Amino acid sequence: LPAHLNRMRRGAKILKIKLPHSNIQTAIIIRQLLKANRLSDALVKIMVTRGVASRIGLSPKLVQGRPTFCIFTWPIDPAFSHKKSFQVAVGSIPRNKTPISGLKSLNYLSHVIAKMEADRAGADEAIFVDSDGYVLEGTISNIVIVNNKKLITPPLSLGILDGTTRRRVLTQARRLGFPVSERPFKVSDLLRADEAFLTFSSAGIMPIRTVGGRKIGKRWPGAVTEE
Repeated sequence: LPAHLNRMRRGAKILKIKLPHSNIQTAIIIRQLLKANRLSDALVKIMVTRGVASRIGLSPKLVQGRPTFCIFTWPIDPAFSHKKSFQVAVGSIPRNKTPISGLKSLNYLSHVIAKMEADRAGADEAIFVDSDGYVLEGTISNIVIVNNKKLITPPLSLGILDGTTRRRVLTQARRLGFPVSERPFKVSDLLRADEAFLTFSSAGIMPIRTVGGRKIGKRWPGAVTEE
């Protein structure tokens, strides 16, 4: 939770949104909300906007009063917990780095389009590539490939989200003695990988079974992913 809240605070600072609660206060509110909904193992989503505008327009100057701060909780989807591996599609629209690419925001338009493509392909998730063909991340996930027991993942410099689960997985991999490289790779590298997996908060680690219908590796999870 602290990693999620710190990332939210960094994003709010860049957007010049003053959060109404401290991290400790937010954590207390989340615990109260989970208790009120009788949830122990659940998903939590925090949404913050600048506040209510006095009239239609994009200028932050139109906003008066405090930011709007909402927290939602709901049970983890059983379909996720029963999944052993994901089929992945490659989004058709390139996504390139911008100064705000690494921010977690409510601008999900490209994610929705990519997810629609994944749904049409019968896939569970879609991954983005940039105009140079480098793999970035999924609509709700970060991606890692494994070759010769070495973990390779796109660097944050490509404008991907600094995923909290990604960070924990890379730290744990290093502790277990696996080499970790944060460097760009292309879809062709992904297709040749010994194994690959996605990282995201709602499922932790999810092995990738296929990309565009082509199998990755020989078993799911692979030996390194399983560790």
